[in-house]
Amino acid sequence: MGRRTTTARRAAAALVAPVTLAAVLAVAGCTGGPGGLDGTVAPTPSAPATTDGTTTDGTTSDEGTDVRTRLTQALRDDTTGLGDLVAQDDTTLTVLDTPWLDGWQVVDVLSRAGAHGARAYLALSDEGTVTVLTGRPEAFVDLLAEASVRVRDEATAVAVVDTYLDATRSFRRWSQRVATFDDVRLRPTLDDAAQATVDAARTRLAAQIGPTSAQRRGDGFAVVAWVQDGDAVVRHDVDLTSDGTLTDHPSTQVSGLPAPVSR
Repeated sequence: MGRRTTTARRAAAALVAPVTLAAVLAVAGCTGGPGGLDGTVAPTPSAPATTDGTTTDGTTSDEGTDVRTRLTQALRDDTTGLGDLVAQDDTTLTVLDTPWLDGWQVVDVLSRAGAHGARAYLALSDEGTVTVLTGRPEAFVDLLAEASVRVRDEATAVAVVDTYLDATRSFRRWSQRVATFDDVRLRPTLDDAAQATVDAARTRLAAQIGPTSAQRRGDGFAVVAWVQDGDAVVRHDVDLTSDGTLTDHPSTQVSGLPAPVSR
């Protein structure tokens, strides 16, 4: 199967200047939640991450300083405010563990400042090019082509898809990957009608939802992942070829859940 290269160079060269700040920043809901201001969980072991902007004792690391410097330089002409966000000392930069993504790093940019905080995922190349991934699944697909990604086993297929789903969330609503129905985030108090909706969804999906999994199929892998997207639980059936072409087929399994509000 041929690689999807038509827009790869264009996406890799795209800076954030044409993109409004509201389109790329994660403005979290006031309800909060574990793992992030938007209520998302931290990356699972299938998509590990290493904290880059600060070390565990809160001091700035040399590597973290390098990533911040490189991002700030790459965003020097940015007019959206993203460059200013990256440059702030209290903004945490976390580099995801993506050894399969040659020549690029995926950086989770998280600020807890202000009433709601802000979050975005960026791809940073060794040459200093930045591509915004937040809310842009097509940019991640093109990034795989630009980096000439090779997927050789099921573990790599799972890691690629988990990173894809984490990094391309829009954050305009509550969004997280889930491995069991118990991972689905709900409002803290439910009336009888809301509880009935949850119980029906649990009965339908509890035996189906699981951690992201991959099976070999033809020239690549069939990957299944589950995501809570706002008030819905969505199954993602992802076709991922050995040369990194990714095609996502999301299908909503239930909707109308009493989920927390994010904007």
